[in-house]
Amino acid sequence: MKSILNILKMLGYFLGVLLLTILLNESYYAADNMIAYIKGRDVFVVYPEKIDIYGNHRLSNQKVLQLAGIEKPVNFHDIDTSKLENNLKKNSGWVKGAWVQKSYPDYVKITVEEHVPQIIVNSRKSREGREYNSLWLADGTGRLFMRAEASTYTENLPVLFFDYVSVDEEHQKENMIAREKNIKDALMIVSIWKEFSPECDLETMSFEALQGYSVRCRKGEKLTTEVILRDDRTVDDWRRMIKKFKETSGLLYGQNKWAGEFIFDDADNTDGFRAYLGKVVQNVSKKGEI
Repeated sequence: MKSILNILKMLGYFLGVLLLTILLNESYYAADNMIAYIKGRDVFVVYPEKIDIYGNHRLSNQKVLQLAGIEKPVNFHDIDTSKLENNLKKNSGWVKGAWVQKSYPDYVKITVEEHVPQIIVNSRKSREGREYNSLWLADGTGRLFMRAEASTYTENLPVLFFDYVSVDEEHQKENMIAREKNIKDALMIVSIWKEFSPECDLETMSFEALQGYSVRCRKGEKLTTEVILRDDRTVDDWRRMIKKFKETSGLLYGQNKWAGEFIFDDADNTDGFRAYLGKVVQNVSKKGEI
């Protein structure tokens, strides 16, 4: 009799476990259905036209949505904020940073930080016996962020020309560091040039390892000149030289003269420099006299 009771107890235990398992599975199934139902409701649908977008100036709202990959209605629960941020930074050269936030039940906010172009860099690379020329937009940190095309910007930006050679990975890293320094120096010179506003409007700049920085500028339609500033100078030196150029070029223009080239030469520890008037070389003193 005892053994029969034990067998019945065991059967009751297994039946109870089986029933509990069935009930739990049904509960999970019902819960999944409930979650799916809740997710599928219109209250969780994110419509593109209701997404708040901030920080975009060059990119339209529609373009930001396309780049992020959220230009069509999507369920709130299917939005991966990290993926949208990566899409924005990967798919557009203009986007420097991107942040996506979402809040229940259907709110999404996109904030972008765009690069601000400060200068165009026309660089020439030599690789495996071939030369490659390209135009790039650079920001104030000296970073190149996208190719420069007429359709991508509207500003009248100065152009910096310089050469560097890409050979191997090690030299590419050195070139990148040197390039960023060159661009930052060029932007500093542009800033000082605008501060003093010489007679001559800055058009292009160039950098050569031996000569340093040169500025090409134009007075009116016909008068052009080159101002050689070197690169082994401090910011104060550049300020002094550009200020001196402003004073002297104004004096020459007033005398109906114009120098085709100004070379600052401080070898004698003076503020003087040389002005090439056609083929004639004349020394310019501290007072700007010829």
